[in-house]
Amino acid sequence: MKADLHGTFPPPNGYATRKREPTTSGGCSWLPARKDGRHSRGSRGHNRQTGYDGYMSSTRPVTLEVVPDVAQFVVDFLNTIDIESATDELDSLASWKKWLEKCGLSDAFTAPRSADLRTLTKTRGDLRQYAMTGTASTAAPINVQVEYADGAFRVAANNVTGLLGAAVATLQIEGRLSRIKICPADDCRWAFFDASKNMSRQWCSMAVCGNRAKARSHRERTKS
Repeated sequence: MKADLHGTFPPPNGYATRKREPTTSGGCSWLPARKDGRHSRGSRGHNRQTGYDGYMSSTRPVTLEVVPDVAQFVVDFLNTIDIESATDELDSLASWKKWLEKCGLSDAFTAPRSADLRTLTKTRGDLRQYAMTGTASTAAPINVQVEYADGAFRVAANNVTGLLGAAVATLQIEGRLSRIKICPADDCRWAFFDASKNMSRQWCSMAVCGNRAKARSHRERTKS
């Protein structure tokens, strides 16, 4: 079992399970689902999101256009580790392949290797640290490309790590990266996008994690 950036998975604390907004994709909330519940990924011979015919691989850079929602893509990646349920999508190649399948990215790059999991785990830790503290002092460089095609420049990458780097850079340029936050509850640490006007959202769920914190504070005040 893997540890999160700030420690191992905590033991059950007796609280009710945190209520999260349901996603239709089963792992990537930005991926639309068809009426039959399966993911809309295009046919095997044609990628509807890029217009590229045939399977894409690392020999042909994949543009960021394959991701409908850049911010949600980063949030979903940060949540490949779930402290509350003690699960980690990067624990094995099999679980990571399933996550890529859920996100419609399994055909975008060559098959992942064990070395890719180590790189992705490091990248996730760096991004989670930045989301929590605003700094990532040990962040490793990520290779991102700029591709010119059809009269336009597009950010592209040869692997998922590069695609994440492209997404993060885009959010930074747009001034939205600081809106990606990590719930401060020690037994949660769920990533979310703060869409509030003044960026004041603190908890992944005010109804659960927020109320727990309020209850603890109240108990501490009444004891004193």
